[in-house]
Order: sequence, then C-alpha cells, then structure tokens
Amino acid sequence: MHEQAEQLAILKVLEAIESMNSLIINPRTVTIFTDSGVSLDSLQNSNNHTHLIEENKKKVTRMVRNKWKIKFSWVKANVGIIGNEMEDRLAKEAARCKETNYVFRRIPISAIHREAAEEGILKEPEQWEKHPKQRQRNSISQQ
Repeated sequence: MHEQAEQLAILKVLEAIESMNSLIINPRTVTIFTDSGVSLDSLQNSNNHTHLIEENKKKVTRMVRNKWKIKFSWVKANVGIIGNEMEDRLAKEAARCKETNYVFRRIPISAIHREAAEEGILKEPEQWEKHPKQRQRNSISQQ
C-alpha cells in the first residue's frame, strides 16, 4: 500500500502543477523528486499497467502535449530533505487512513501474492478463499 500512496502523491503533484497558472510558471518546466525508486521504475516500464501508474502516465502525456517539460528525479530517503520527509509522512498517513477520499481498491495481483506467500497462505489454497485479501479482491472484481 505504501507504493500506491507514493504513486498517488505523484499524481496529486502533477494535478496541482497542471492547474497552476501558466503565466506564473514559464517556461513550463518542473522536476518531481521522490524517494520511490519502484514508482520511478514503474513509470518507465511500458509493461506496468497498474491503475495509479497508468493514471500518472496519462497525466504526464497530457501535460507534455500542453508544452510541459516534466522530469522525475530520485532522492535518498530519510536523509532530512524537508519536502521529501513531509511527502513520506503524508504518504504513510494516507496508506493507513481509512477515511481517505481516495480508495486503494485496485490492489496489484503481485502484491496480493507477495503478502500471501509471506503469510504462507499460498501453500494451503483452501485457506486462501477465507483470507481477507481474497475476499476484498473478489468484491472488487465483482464491481
């Protein structure tokens, strides 16, 4: 869930930048810094089609068509970079918050399998149907 929160943070930053008055930001050039190497790798991976990555890619494409120059840059985590520390804290809060307006209902299958493997559930398939993650996934796929 933390990576989804990081990806949502990137999307929200892109939305905020896009809504800014073009007279204030001229030329339309921005660099987005993140400590999420997974998110940066996913944005560059043409085979990654998870929901938030796709939304980020669409937003970047739209902004580039509107003459924005967007660069992403990785920064080391937990070294006191003020904006990054704040973003990390907010991403963690969003990932844990049950009252957030954005719903993390699109859980990548790989994340479910990884958690299931960590919990030993994949070794016992009959238990998988009873597991809360599978019930959540079933309810999502039926929507």
